[in-house]
Amino acid sequence: MKGLNKKLSEIIEKKTAQLESSSLKYILSLCLLSASINNIGELSAVQNTLIVTGLFWTGLSVNSGKRIAVYLSSLISAFYLMNHNAFLTGLIFAFLFVLSRKVSERENFHLLLTGIIAHIGDLVTTSIGLQRNLSEQNPFLIYIGNFTDISSGLIISKSILFLLVLYLYRRDVEGLDSMLKIFLASGFILALSNLDVIMSGM
Repeated sequence: MKGLNKKLSEIIEKKTAQLESSSLKYILSLCLLSASINNIGELSAVQNTLIVTGLFWTGLSVNSGKRIAVYLSSLISAFYLMNHNAFLTGLIFAFLFVLSRKVSERENFHLLLTGIIAHIGDLVTTSIGLQRNLSEQNPFLIYIGNFTDISSGLIISKSILFLLVLYLYRRDVEGLDSMLKIFLASGFILALSNLDVIMSGM
């Protein structure tokens, strides 16, 4: 058991270091790549989530010298696999997110701000999708749907998430940079995936 805990701790430390060393542009390119394959095939919501999560974490392991291939792959994959309007919208927001770093003076504030915007995007696109009777593919929301209305459950869960992230930001906890990058990435992937489904059905 001690050996397993040590191995798990080493993996977490390694991934944290990879997140901290990854630029915002690279994180967003991984989001674009992950979102582009999130709605492919007839896989279950859980299978899609595992594939997307695995792809994102694997992408962090790519050496800096080879990351140009990831940038190119994300653009090619998103262009051919996503609805073109969704792809263009994703590029615009990615550009604005990167630009936010240049106008923000406080450390990590741009990650906090863009993460909140991305998750609000997930909230809005999920609500639009549900109004159009599109099926929900987020395993967490599917589970919430067993107890309450999905839209209400999502608003409550996002509110709790925002409060938690704001608390961690105010406390400036260790590893905050990595946490905020995960916060941003999760919201951006979900919002882009939702947008792709909505625009493909228009």
